[in-house]
Amino acid sequence: MAPGNQSESSGSIGQSAIDDPMSPYFLHHSDNPGLVLVSQSLTGDNYSSWSRSMKIALSVKNKFGFVDGTIAKPSEVDSNLLSFWTRNNNIVISWILNSVSKEISASVLFSESAANIWDDLQERYQQSNGPRIFQLRRDLINLRQEQQSVSVYFTKLEALWEELNNFRPLCSCGRCICEGVKKMDTHYQMDYIMTFLMGLNDSFAQIRRSSLQQDTVNHISVETWHSRLGHPSIRVMDTLKDRLQYNTHSLDRYKPCLVCPLAKQRRLAFIAHNNMSASSFDLIHCDVWGPYHVPTQNNQRYFLTLVDDCTRFTWVFLLQHKSDAYKFVSKFCVMVETQFLKRIKAFRTDNAKELAFTELFLDKGIVHQFSCVQTPQQNSVVERKHQHLLNVARALLFQSRVPDKLRESVFGCLAFASTLAAHRDKLSPRARACVFLGYPPGIKGYKLLDITRQEIFVSRDVIFHEDTFPFLSITPTVNIDPFPSMVLPLPLNPPNIDTAIPTSVEVPHLPDLPLIKSFTKEPSTSK
Repeated sequence: MAPGNQSESSGSIGQSAIDDPMSPYFLHHSDNPGLVLVSQSLTGDNYSSWSRSMKIALSVKNKFGFVDGTIAKPSEVDSNLLSFWTRNNNIVISWILNSVSKEISASVLFSESAANIWDDLQERYQQSNGPRIFQLRRDLINLRQEQQSVSVYFTKLEALWEELNNFRPLCSCGRCICEGVKKMDTHYQMDYIMTFLMGLNDSFAQIRRSSLQQDTVNHISVETWHSRLGHPSIRVMDTLKDRLQYNTHSLDRYKPCLVCPLAKQRRLAFIAHNNMSASSFDLIHCDVWGPYHVPTQNNQRYFLTLVDDCTRFTWVFLLQHKSDAYKFVSKFCVMVETQFLKRIKAFRTDNAKELAFTELFLDKGIVHQFSCVQTPQQNSVVERKHQHLLNVARALLFQSRVPDKLRESVFGCLAFASTLAAHRDKLSPRARACVFLGYPPGIKGYKLLDITRQEIFVSRDVIFHEDTFPFLSITPTVNIDPFPSMVLPLPLNPPNIDTAIPTSVEVPHLPDLPLIKSFTKEPSTSK
């Protein structure tokens, strides 16, 4: 082969090696020199766990061949592959340097290959296992359950025991016929169980006593261990089975434990299906909210909410008493039949007594669906609607600061309503200052509060100033105590803490009103 062809072939091999994700020369975009592969750096006495973690990490990166010597340095003839090898070797060196302490990093910084660094660290620190074995043995002896749960205590014991197992010599020839290796493994398992039993609290003394009286713990069933350890879950029992060596032949995972449900059972999760009816009025969600401690002008403390499942259209009715719900639901059914020419098929409510419309629904053929006791999640559509209504009401209330007794669909901005010609002369005011309260049902107008006369009326000739809220300028009459935790004598004349509507409100002058957002709204007819 000519020299030019050899160079071309070498280049194609090198390029295919770096582009193939299965090749050890392939570098992912996340493989950078600053990457840290293990959580704990090598300090000298933790070489066993550190080397195990590094082997796992480098194997995942497909780079372990650069430290064990299986991927040797190419000859200088193959310049492309040598360049790829050098790049990967330096990447692995940087990963090793990032995973050791500063003192150790300084001692291996000038090594030319990752394999030399790996062999140097192994030669230096693998021989000093005595102090680590001594530390592990002492930790196992001193390990106690104390305030920990059995699973947490077992997890700590497992970590120490597994690391100690790495220092124990094992036979790997596969030719032993005297079963000495099996007996040695059984001895290690018994030693592990004894260590586990020694660390348990005194509340498990009976368990230790009964376990030690057995000829071998291998004959203890999983049910017995399940009862002794305080009825842990199946997942915990699966974790313990390799160490406790219980008889797995008697394990029946589907056999119910009569104690576990009584001690640990919780309510089942609620899965949101978000199913909606195919047509309007196929299903109506219904609930009553209240009572509220401050009544409306008409002495109403409750409100009834009806939500159509298909369209999510909502109707809200104010109630003086919960028992009024029957009257409004009856009228609602008549309204649906008259206005929409449809009949309600199903109603969904909770188990409240005021929502038991038995005779009404029997006469109209409506199916009444109930939610389970203390399970509002099954009536979640109207429950979430209640939350939304209260969120909006609070936002409008805090925005306008309208007093409690006017909290029914309050907007609270400043408005000027035209005066009627029959009640004025040539020099009388043409408008009066008001506060916008809402939309009255069945009337093409606005519900307003006259600030001066303290009366509520309806008018269609209204100009709004939506950036001005008259009640924001009212100073609260309640005295705020700056020292609420101090006990002081009561005053002779305690202040009046009523939050009634003030007798006079200072109305801003027209020249001071903002020029923007001053327009006339076109009223709409409420259904």
